[in-house]
Amino acid sequence: MCRACPRKVKGITEELCGHEFSASTISRLNQNLDEELDKFAGRRLEEPYPHVILDARYEKVREEGVIHSQAVMIAIGVVGRPAQRAGGGVGSPRIPK
Repeated sequence: MCRACPRKVKGITEELCGHEFSASTISRLNQNLDEELDKFAGRRLEEPYPHVILDARYEKVREEGVIHSQAVMIAIGVVGRPAQRAGGGVGSPRIPK
């Protein structure tokens, strides 16, 4: 599965770092990114998450040379006592203590 388009990684990396990178460097960055994402996604969750917020959005992905939309699940777990406000935006609902 293509997780990060090399062209996007190249553009973002060059913008953040201020200089260009070779194709082999970008390839290595993608390899490392895939490995880190696998570790993160496969990690064991050690503590309970009493509050879980689930959402999804669609992203364009390239698989086997074909670009299509794919849903990306977003899960946010809140541990311990939640903050006074969820989402941090103006008008966000209060969470009971």
